[in-house]
Amino acid sequence: MNMSDRVSLQDIADSLGISRGTVDRAIHGRGRISRETREKVLAEARRLGYIDKKLSSFLSLQQELKIVVLIPGCDPFFEKIEEGIKKAVNEMMPVLHPEIIHTALDEPEQQADFLFSVARGKNVSGLLIVPSEDPGLCDAINSCESSGIRVATLNTDAPGSRRTVFIGQDLYASGRAAGELMLKMNCGPVVILSGYENIWAHSERIRGFKDIYKENGRLMDLIGPFYTHDLVENTAMILKKIPDSYSGLFTVSGLTTEGAGRFVHEKDIEGLTLVGFDCTDENISLLKSGNISCLISQSPQLQGYQAVRRLVELLRQGESSVAAEISIPIDLYFRENINFYRNHLEL
Repeated sequence: MNMSDRVSLQDIADSLGISRGTVDRAIHGRGRISRETREKVLAEARRLGYIDKKLSSFLSLQQELKIVVLIPGCDPFFEKIEEGIKKAVNEMMPVLHPEIIHTALDEPEQQADFLFSVARGKNVSGLLIVPSEDPGLCDAINSCESSGIRVATLNTDAPGSRRTVFIGQDLYASGRAAGELMLKMNCGPVVILSGYENIWAHSERIRGFKDIYKENGRLMDLIGPFYTHDLVENTAMILKKIPDSYSGLFTVSGLTTEGAGRFVHEKDIEGLTLVGFDCTDENISLLKSGNISCLISQSPQLQGYQAVRRLVELLRQGESSVAAEISIPIDLYFRENINFYRNHLEL
């Protein structure tokens, strides 16, 4: 047994003159502890050569990791994902150094240009991206992978690329879940509203939803999809142009769901079933008031948290340590159980 194997939590505590419990919380991210104390404990653990079987990938190696995160800005759903990212980063400081860059989902060329620049020369170990579905962006992801930069996709995937891991829901299954629910709650025509045509998550949810209706001989009851570009005002403009012959709305993104819920509220429409995605504050208010029938949660904080943890695990321990896809639960919330989500299930 070498010297590093013999270093204990108590040794670290004695060296710093603090309690063993404080050292345990700092290293394992348990309970509340200041960032300054955590960084001091981690630095001392590395100096002494401490190795934890679960966290050795973070503590036993002196090399610090630089990762880049490309994530949409100005969207309450992705703000929740960013909270999860920052929580994971805070637990790993000072070993992990992230650069968070806000990009637009409908600008794959901008994403691709940045990735090509990373592949050409940035000192980056790993990259976390919420991608558009675009051949040029897939080429840029492949360029990063070829340069030794491991790429993880988050929330939506780039299936035409050679990315290493995807963290998000089984998107097709979430669309099927929405379809099953809609069939049970609504027997009339349903309008499908999506955010973007070039976002794989949106198209997969629609595919799953449509397949359920096809399997039940109800495909002719579907109207759309119509694309809002995730603008709340666009959702209302689209719905105003559709004849009032539908009794259901399926919305595949958070801001589109918000726009539809607001439209139902402002028009005081009764008897309409609205099944949508994302438990943002605005959508929860619309759910509680009865304007939204059901919200499918993607656990955004958990997504962001798991994405960072899995990417770091991948960088430290290799591809065999991480599955190619990490699935996030498909949780359905109604007015009756949404308070449980708010009070207990946030990360």
